[in-house]
Amino acid sequence: MLKTNPPLVTFVIPSYNHASFVSESIKSLIEQDYQNIELIIIDDGSKDNSVQIIEQLIPDCHERFVRFEFRSRENKGLCATLNEALEWSQGEYFSPLASDDIAYPEKTSFLVSKIINTDLSAVFGNIRRVGEEKEVRNFPLYQNEYDFEDLFLHKKIPPTPGVLLRKSDILDVGGYSEKVALEDWYMWLKLTQRGKRIVSFDRVVSIYRSHDNNTVTDKELMHRARKDVIKQFSNEPLYKEALRNNNLMHARLKQTVSTRETLILLLEARTLNRMTISIFFNTVAPKSFKMVKQILRKLKL
Repeated sequence: MLKTNPPLVTFVIPSYNHASFVSESIKSLIEQDYQNIELIIIDDGSKDNSVQIIEQLIPDCHERFVRFEFRSRENKGLCATLNEALEWSQGEYFSPLASDDIAYPEKTSFLVSKIINTDLSAVFGNIRRVGEEKEVRNFPLYQNEYDFEDLFLHKKIPPTPGVLLRKSDILDVGGYSEKVALEDWYMWLKLTQRGKRIVSFDRVVSIYRSHDNNTVTDKELMHRARKDVIKQFSNEPLYKEALRNNNLMHARLKQTVSTRETLILLLEARTLNRMTISIFFNTVAPKSFKMVKQILRKLKL
């Protein structure tokens, strides 16, 4: 843990309809072993009793954090909420924590130790996924540095719940875009497009809670949201390839659900490679394709 003049870290919890989880998220920040933290909580128009639960923890937050702010208002969306917190923030570093996720006690101290005295714009720790039935599994991750191509073509994607960002670099790229839903992916792309460096480390620092209301469970929404982000980078040489990749990613998810939609996505991708061939045969003849794969594995081909 850093002991000499530690930089101020801003955590922001954008709260929205997570009454069952938000208390755990806040308490996980109260229990951080790093002391110089300010916490900003903005409830984005929750329709459940999230606000009442947060209000019960206000005295503990004022006692624990060097600065604490809480605001409850009408719904404006996640990106608007994060930009609002940026304007409010006084920290050198900035870390959003979803109101259904949990930070391990050493998250802040570990990530600050990795970003301080470097030129890095963002650092990530690993995450642990916990489902509604409490099944626990780690996100597969190794120490990685991500460049624009890695991210744009989905070759490597860092785990968002484990992030700590340099606030000045967020502001340098204009903050979070309110035109897109995938605010995290958009931010990593903007940073790396500007030549900023982002790196991940294989140490678990956060718990990501999987449940039916996660945005990522809505495959159609995710497909559209990725396309919206890609369109923000239409001047990039990799633009068409990124669109193709997005169609292929969605086709792979649809192949056991809708033959027609999968084949349309494959046609829109307009590319022939191992993935498209695999998706095509697994869609039109899944039993035969499974048998061929088994034979190839046995032959070690």
